[in-house]
Amino acid sequence: MANTSYSYTFDQHLNNILTSLAHRLEAAKAANNVQLIKLLEREKAEVTAPIATQRATVTWQALIQSFFNRSAQPIHRFENGSDRWWYTIDPRTGREVCADSEAELRLWIQQHSK
Repeated sequence: MANTSYSYTFDQHLNNILTSLAHRLEAAKAANNVQLIKLLEREKAEVTAPIATQRATVTWQALIQSFFNRSAQPIHRFENGSDRWWYTIDPRTGREVCADSEAELRLWIQQHSK
């Protein structure tokens, strides 16, 4: 059975988080739960703002590293509370590839760098 986390991209993961958050926010609004609405809006700001900044930084770092060191593919760790995963940029597609562990991602890199 193939491990789907190899092809699970950062964008898909973020989209799933935001979809869930939108659903929870809609339910809180329907229940007129002002406190929960404020918490969920703060969660949305925390989830989206750092990611945009981090993605730009990571892309820039990856560009610099690939220019100076073409043999090493950078691996980055993302944490948001208890949510944690590792990701890299697939040099062939330019898309982010995520995995549940660094070891799993390194194995993906080895298998796809041939």
